[in-house]
Amino acid sequence: MIKNPFDINKAVDYTDEDIFKYWVDINDQAGFNEILKPGSLMPMIMEGGKGSGKTHIMKYYSYELQKIRITSENGSSLKAGFDKESFIGLYIRCSGLNANVFSGKGVDDNTWELLFAFYWELWIGERILYILSDMQSEGIIDEGENVDLVNGIINLFMNCDILCSDLDKLRDYFIQLQKKLLYEIHNFLLLGKSQPQVDISLNIGALTYGIPNLLKKTVSFFKKKHILFLVDEYENFSEQQQQVMMTLLREKPTSCSIRIGTRPYGIRTYYTMGKIEENREGSEFERVKLDEKIREAENYKDYLKNICVRRLQGAGITLSKDFDLNAQIEDIIPKVLLERAQKVKSTAKVKEKLGKNLEKYKHQSLTKEEINQILECLNFEQDLLIERACIVFMYKKIKAKSTNLVVDANSIHDMALQYLKKVNLADNDMAKYLHYYRTDLRDSIARSANIPIPYYGLDTLIKLSCGTPRTLLRLLKHAYSKQYFNTSKEPFVKGRLLKVESQQAGIENTYDWFFEENRIPNDVNGVMEAVKRLGGYLQNVRFSDLPPQCSINIFSVQEETLSSEALRTLKMLEMYSYIVPHKDRRKKNADSKSSTYKLNTILIPKYELSLETRGNVEISKNDAEIILNPNRADEYEDFVRNKLKAYNFPFAAQKGIKKLAEATQVQPTLFDDNGL
Repeated sequence: MIKNPFDINKAVDYTDEDIFKYWVDINDQAGFNEILKPGSLMPMIMEGGKGSGKTHIMKYYSYELQKIRITSENGSSLKAGFDKESFIGLYIRCSGLNANVFSGKGVDDNTWELLFAFYWELWIGERILYILSDMQSEGIIDEGENVDLVNGIINLFMNCDILCSDLDKLRDYFIQLQKKLLYEIHNFLLLGKSQPQVDISLNIGALTYGIPNLLKKTVSFFKKKHILFLVDEYENFSEQQQQVMMTLLREKPTSCSIRIGTRPYGIRTYYTMGKIEENREGSEFERVKLDEKIREAENYKDYLKNICVRRLQGAGITLSKDFDLNAQIEDIIPKVLLERAQKVKSTAKVKEKLGKNLEKYKHQSLTKEEINQILECLNFEQDLLIERACIVFMYKKIKAKSTNLVVDANSIHDMALQYLKKVNLADNDMAKYLHYYRTDLRDSIARSANIPIPYYGLDTLIKLSCGTPRTLLRLLKHAYSKQYFNTSKEPFVKGRLLKVESQQAGIENTYDWFFEENRIPNDVNGVMEAVKRLGGYLQNVRFSDLPPQCSINIFSVQEETLSSEALRTLKMLEMYSYIVPHKDRRKKNADSKSSTYKLNTILIPKYELSLETRGNVEISKNDAEIILNPNRADEYEDFVRNKLKAYNFPFAAQKGIKKLAEATQVQPTLFDDNGL
């Protein structure tokens, strides 16, 4: 059995040793330290989509990983290492708190809120005592301070029936109280009770903040340190339970701080218990959008490359000193792709289609000989990119209703020859067009040749990850397995490349996985169908006879004009990472600012869009409603058909619209509609 280096891509499936083993910082040794700010007392909410690395980062700053990190440093004892730390991290995974049992069963929300708050205190108390007991056994904190600390913790209870001076015994007591509470919750209905009958002996925050305060007062080791609560998977808490957390966040003392990790859709409320006060960003907490931070990092490529190399090393694959991951992941240079397309005569159907369109052209009656003459002028089989560009230029003339297409074809031919000979390139429209549209033309040629549009090579795969390391790891996992299954040989071993066919399989599997992994629960409104409508629309526009933009993959909408249904869909797609924000752009000669988005890049291959970000399709209010508003989804097919009339022969006006600009609202193209 082979060991796939990319097999495990979820941090929750790692041991603490694995977390440390595969740790890669985004900027030398200080990148995530600057993002999470573990030494700061200001609370933080860290939002990040699935696979962005929240769990890996938060666990890395936990006590267990602090120990591993310190002991791995040469010449540093555990106590000396912790003396240099300003915090002790306490990692809490919300999905492990049985939070779902604190709801329903005919019990009112306020009662459940109080019971959950009590359970939380017991849980936190037990976790802190576990760490303190371990620190004591490791000789990090003085055992002589044990009695005062334990007595102080017992006194935090309103009613406590235990007498002890031992951290472990007190911890066992907390565990027994937890079990007793859960037993009552699970069985109160069977016992004929209307609600759980529990002796709540702790106020909210009694242990969460009481123990850190005691540590500051009674344990010399903690005089200049604080407890850092790392609360992960916060989206698993209900609104009532999050009110408990918001109360704790608001009343936080200086002996501790809190980091909440959640998915973008995970925050249900910022109100405290009883909805008395609302926490606000910048006042009670700082917000970090992890995906954006990672995606926008200058060395993002190096970060993901280092993650991949660490995985290969962890799988026992021997890498040479000069190992270059880029060189191990096969790419197709444009020349090779075009040669493959040439062999299957990919442009024949395109020229045949143009010929048939010329027969139907209404503004000039063309003979068969004239049509053949035009097609011959546009024939540049020695360079398919130029040939495809010539066809586009001819469609520009057709759209402009030229009455002498034969002359136009000769002019286009001469322009193409000048480009080939590199004559007067500064004034050559062919040169300008190929500069901006080269990738679009290449992809169009590949598409017409039934060759998969190339999204290959390490740099491209990294772009597809869209700030989410798990996406890349998932892609490589499937590509690795696919290649081994097909060849019985492992890629990356003995210099074997990860082939483009394997990458293609990994890409297709991953964008299907992405849809399933990020599925919106109970999507009764069909929000996810809007992604398909949006992607399909942009795809149709990109591969039209005369696309309005180069490198189509981003779009803009004016959110203030949208209906509540369309706006909800837009925001849901953003929260679940189907679309990601792009830079805001102002409309020409307009004061209003459009919100600009692009599809999550892993979906780009699914809809054969460009990874470049030059073109921006501004979607009008009506068009946005048809794409985003579930109540108008049945208009979509007619909408696309009508829209494409502007971009496909015979370039007819759209129904009910006098001016194309009013309907499409695309940003100005590189060349006006009156010719090139």
